[in-house]
Amino acid sequence: MWLAKDLLFGFRSQVRIGSYSYIWLLDEDAGLATLDLARMLTLVRESHASIVTPAFVNTRFTPEAVAASRAKTPTRIGVDATGGVGCQTGEPMCEFQLPHTDCRYRYANSVEVSFPLITPAALYQVLVMCRSCLPMRDSTWGLNRVWCAVAAAQTFGLSERSCAIID
Repeated sequence: MWLAKDLLFGFRSQVRIGSYSYIWLLDEDAGLATLDLARMLTLVRESHASIVTPAFVNTRFTPEAVAASRAKTPTRIGVDATGGVGCQTGEPMCEFQLPHTDCRYRYANSVEVSFPLITPAALYQVLVMCRSCLPMRDSTWGLNRVWCAVAAAQTFGLSERSCAIID
């Protein structure tokens, strides 16, 4: 996030983010091998949410993760900041972003910071106007718990639809 802030809103930035509908901020370890990009972008636009993320099964790109993603099984193996297992099947913060095959997309009040698509207006509100959203340069900890509300304030209080998960 800090790199995005520096590059897009820094003193010498010449990027005109207003000409884009969404900006996709990808983690370096995002595995997109099974992603139907055209379908995802259609659903992102359809949702009209300010912050959107694809549903995901795993934060690590491994053969097991790819197989689980293809099968859309109800398991997720995650890693915490120390590299250890930090997400177990059944934990609410791990389960809510699993793919739901019966949905096209779902609105949520929290989405992970791993690989969101975010509108330029919401990105500006979160990265520039919200001083407490990213209080430390070395961490995005807690951002997933506040940025949907920050985006909602920018869209005149439509908080129940400010964030979405694409299934």
